Amino acid sequence: MNTSIVRPSAAPLARLLVLLAALCLLAIAAACSQSPETGKGPEASKSGAGESTEGKLVLYACPMNDIPPLPAPGKCPVCGMELTPVIMGDSEPGAVSRNHLDPAQMQLADIRTAPVESRYVTATVQLYGQVEYDDAFINEIIAPTNGIVDRVYIRRVGEYIRVEQKLFDFYSAELYDLETQLLDLVRVIPDFVSSQIGVPVNPSLRDPASPPPDAQQIQDARRRFAVLRSRLRSFGLLDRDINQVLRLEQPPGIVSVRMPNLTSKVGGVILETNAVQGAYANKGTLLAKIADPYFLWINFDAFEHDFPWLRAGQRIEFSSPARPGEVFTARITTIDPVFNEKSRTFRVGVGYNDYKTLLRPNMSLRGKVKTLLDKEGRPTSEGTAPERAPLVIPDTAPLITGERAVVYVAVPGKPGVFEGREIVLGPKADRAYVVLAGLAKGEQVVVQGAFKLDSERQILAKPSLLKPEGLVRQQDFGLTAAPPTTRSGPHSEHPPGPSPAPVFPPAEIFTTAPPPATDGHVQPAPPVTFLPGTGPSRDSQPSTKPVNE
Repeated sequence: MNTSIVRPSAAPLARLLVLLAALCLLAIAAACSQSPETGKGPEASKSGAGESTEGKLVLYACPMNDIPPLPAPGKCPVCGMELTPVIMGDSEPGAVSRNHLDPAQMQLADIRTAPVESRYVTATVQLYGQVEYDDAFINEIIAPTNGIVDRVYIRRVGEYIRVEQKLFDFYSAELYDLETQLLDLVRVIPDFVSSQIGVPVNPSLRDPASPPPDAQQIQDARRRFAVLRSRLRSFGLLDRDINQVLRLEQPPGIVSVRMPNLTSKVGGVILETNAVQGAYANKGTLLAKIADPYFLWINFDAFEHDFPWLRAGQRIEFSSPARPGEVFTARITTIDPVFNEKSRTFRVGVGYNDYKTLLRPNMSLRGKVKTLLDKEGRPTSEGTAPERAPLVIPDTAPLITGERAVVYVAVPGKPGVFEGREIVLGPKADRAYVVLAGLAKGEQVVVQGAFKLDSERQILAKPSLLKPEGLVRQQDFGLTAAPPTTRSGPHSEHPPGPSPAPVFPPAEIFTTAPPPATDGHVQPAPPVTFLPGTGPSRDSQPSTKPVNE
């Protein structure tokens, strides 16, 4: 039995495939025949040719940042990549270039602001210094006259000396002569001398064979006695030493140099000794230096930028590693008017009364001064009138270089809009800066994220902290600047070797502006002119590809 298998016909499936292929070809043909400008809608026409869109200037930047932004679309003459449209900011004449951030960008960049305040701020000035004995309370022992050091009672530097303790004995021929004359007067006026010293004079000094002096001789002798006694005091002899000489038959010619009466009246410390037993010393020769241990002088070194905060009379706290946990207080006595040209520091002097003798010379100290500053830059105290308070901003707000300080200020009534502003800063306080010019009370400044805003401006070649005028000024796109000089020539005339970098921006953007779009299409950008020998390896003509593709 013959059976035949009925197979479905393949003709309908083939016809369906042919129909689909024809439709695809028609779609491709329609796309290829369409003008590139028709692919752009009104939004593309707004952003083309560097025209303003909603009050903002649209420029075209290289994704690799090889050239400054251009006013028309096209390809980068360096890397050949398609230029990307970027909103630069407000395009009104004279308008300040601003940063525009939407809420999502604000949250991503973590932008935070704080108001400009008028208040007093505290600055803590750190000082470092060393302890010395106060020069105003250091006594110098000098030779009263030409003579010889007969005996030395002090042994070494640093030794503590009691009040009126003997330091050394000093013999002098001049002193011996004065004492001899004094004893000669005793023979003339023994009764007067006895009344002065309180005891009878030595009987051997009386001369019974000589006639008694008359009234004139007694008066002259008394006057001469007073003069000699005064001269002996000038040599350092005390009254008890002079009285002891009057009781002797022979003058010793020696003066005992004792510890002088210091201010504290508790003795002193030997800082220097030059007295050598048996050595001859001229009048005025320094024999020893003695310091009062209760009076110290502390020399602190302060940096140049701390000068506005320091004044004489301010309270200072200091401590020493040798006395951990103890804090000493005093007042600034003097401020050196001359700066150290090498270290760029100046000296702050503090006098301290160390009645407990807790500190020693050459101890290292760390000082701290807390002070307020008014709007005129002068240190003040608490309770000063509020109207004298300076304008201050947090120390994280300004971006500072060696010469400039820039802050970013929130534009009132425009959320997410910030403008850069150059200001004049005063001294730095604790976590704040004093503002001298450029801001007003109540303005909101960026205290976190300012560097991100400035980095965006640098990438877009807008005025920023490092480049105040920007790489490409917006007014240059207003066709007001003179075109730069360029040279062009046939490629055959280019010299051999590597091509130098082209000059940007091209001259054409300064001479002609692309015509505005009238039919919803983007006009092609003007050609880019290169210097001789700088022709790019890629096609330098502007791209006709829609930006939004």
